[in-house]
Amino acid sequence: MRILFKKNNIYYKYIRILPNKKKDDNSFYFHFYENKNSPVRAVKINKLNDNLYSIKNEFEEIDFLRHHISFHESGEIHSKSYSGQRKFQKSGKPFYEIESTFQIMLSIPKALEQLQIEKNPGKEDVVFDFNDNNEPFSIHFEIVNLHNRIPNPYQNPNMVLDYKIYIQRSKKFGLGFYIQNIPGDKMFPIHSVIVLKLPN
Repeated sequence: MRILFKKNNIYYKYIRILPNKKKDDNSFYFHFYENKNSPVRAVKINKLNDNLYSIKNEFEEIDFLRHHISFHESGEIHSKSYSGQRKFQKSGKPFYEIESTFQIMLSIPKALEQLQIEKNPGKEDVVFDFNDNNEPFSIHFEIVNLHNRIPNPYQNPNMVLDYKIYIQRSKKFGLGFYIQNIPGDKMFPIHSVIVLKLPN
């Protein structure tokens, strides 16, 4: 499954989400569409309160080439380079501890016109239409316990588009995602931002 953004009848590809094909593995793999030689850039984030963060539009390049970020049922979070070398490993929240939903990551795309164009969207692609929206936005990802999920869990005035759930057959956990506007300065980041959510 891929997430595409549509604006002025042009499709921009942003992320591809891959499940693990093993029946007993509920992991999710995220591949962001960026030039493979594009470095990952670190940005400073200040926590203002439990639900509000301040992100400065100032980046520092680090020596790492991204390939994918994976979230595993054990709670482990991995990231690998294009050569297959693991560059990042952190312990997140194990899926079995999630009663209903738990946010694992949010991302703030750069201006859509700077993303890669997709000329042939597929029927399995999820397309978000932004023809009437020119404001910066964030896309939020969360693990959903399919045995205890809450239908349409968010009533957020900043939400741009509906809450969606990606479900794997015969798996206990799905992936929920939604998009919302960003309050404050109406400026897209100069580079796409990825923020991983780790347990306190």
